[in-house]
Formats: sequence, C-alpha cells, structure tokens
Amino acid sequence: MMDEKKDFIVKQGKERLIILIDHWIRHNREHMAEYLRLAERLEPEGLFEIASRIKEASGLILKANDSLSGAKDMLTRGQNESD
Repeated sequence: MMDEKKDFIVKQGKERLIILIDHWIRHNREHMAEYLRLAERLEPEGLFEIASRIKEASGLILKANDSLSGAKDMLTRGQNESD
C-alpha cells in the first residue's frame, strides 16, 4: 500500500513538473523575443556593445531552454538520475 501511494505521488509530481518546465520554456521565449527587439532598437542609436550583450543574454536563455527541454524529455521517458 505504501509503495502504491508513493508511486502515485511521484507520478503526480512528474506531471506537474512537466507543466512547469513547459511554462518556463514559453516564458523564456517571450523574454528572448523582447531582448532581441530591444537590441535591434539600440543598434541604430550606436549602442552596439550594449545590444551585443543583450543578444548574448538571449543566447544564454536559449541554452537554458535546451537544458529544460532535456529535463522534460527525461521526465516524459520516465528516466531519473539513477537510470
């Protein structure tokens, strides 16, 4: 009985985590788009280094999304650290 309850809680937690990761990925994409729009507005004003740093931040968010997607893939395949 205890194992059945634990399995249910773990499964429910994974489903919630998948939803949360999806939310973070979408939210990060929105920020990336904002950053790139801002960088495009800064360049014509001669603020190239600032625009470059903002673009760099956007790239880092893309890498974060790759990591989040990998974590989600592991969850959906039923893997964990011990696999």
